[in-house]
Amino acid sequence: MWKDLLTLSRGEQRGLIVLLLLLLMLILLRFGLSYFDPVGRDESFGQDDIVPLKPESGEIPAASAKAAGMNLSVFDPNDIGYDQLVAFGIPARISHNWSAYLKAGGHFRSPQDVGKIYGMNDSLLQLLLPYIKMDLKPESKPQPPKPHYFDLNKVDSDQLITLGWDSCMIAELMTMREELWFPGWYADTRLACWIYDSLDFIRLSARQRYSRDDIDSPPLICINSADETQWMELPGIGETYSRRIVAYRNLLGGFVSVNQIAEVYGISEDNFNRIKQYLVLDTVVPRRINVNKATVAGLRRHPYIDFFIASEIVERRKALKHINNIAQLDSLENIDSAKWELLKYYLCTE
Repeated sequence: MWKDLLTLSRGEQRGLIVLLLLLLMLILLRFGLSYFDPVGRDESFGQDDIVPLKPESGEIPAASAKAAGMNLSVFDPNDIGYDQLVAFGIPARISHNWSAYLKAGGHFRSPQDVGKIYGMNDSLLQLLLPYIKMDLKPESKPQPPKPHYFDLNKVDSDQLITLGWDSCMIAELMTMREELWFPGWYADTRLACWIYDSLDFIRLSARQRYSRDDIDSPPLICINSADETQWMELPGIGETYSRRIVAYRNLLGGFVSVNQIAEVYGISEDNFNRIKQYLVLDTVVPRRINVNKATVAGLRRHPYIDFFIASEIVERRKALKHINNIAQLDSLENIDSAKWELLKYYLCTE
């Protein structure tokens, strides 16, 4: 055989050598792969070795929890205390954070939310999830806001401004109200969509008021005892202005002059002049501040007294040791004569 090789040409000999080398490399590669395979093939692996990925319905993988040294049972994560969590085998630090979260008003909306507890890791969460049982109530849908209804015969300009009305529309409505009466109430959502032409439309449904000669005059209002409803009987005084008047009266401690109504925020000079003839100053002793006892903060609660006036009153009291007469304060630098004529009724010495 070897002699036959010698009869081959040089090129044929080289080709044969290359072929033998390739064959040798394939053999080495085949055995080398099986040698370096770290897993290999286990023919003994059978159907009995298959582990289900998830427990069947109703089953709890208690073996996993016990293997981790835990003694778990079904629980509601929103109704559990620190001691029970520790008894389950949950680390004290996580149990403390869990309990603190619930005491602070926290609430778990789903079992997976337990994973948000500070210190909770994924492996512990997976052990707890099969034991978590909670009532998942559907979130209530937000209710649309209820509309607020307005009487166009009494609504004031401030309320109309909040609805987006411009000054021209407001002035036109006020002019219409002098001759017309509007039946029914209108929702704020509807009024907010009105334009100037909408006023012409409601004019068709409005009713003619009585002539001015036939109209009964508004009742006289005792400014210190009238409630919000009585104030609303005056022309141009709606719900907002009536509420402001009563609030300002309480803040002052009572009115001592009819002209103080003009000090209420939002009431214009024209509006005040229109209602002034119906206002009566009923005799009520105003609430007074004892200047010999009041502090700067206490004095500042009155609308007529700012920080500088309050400080000056206290300094005058310290200088005099005791204020015997309110007239001893009329020379204070920060009080002008007009303000003093009103303020003196709200001060006392005893």
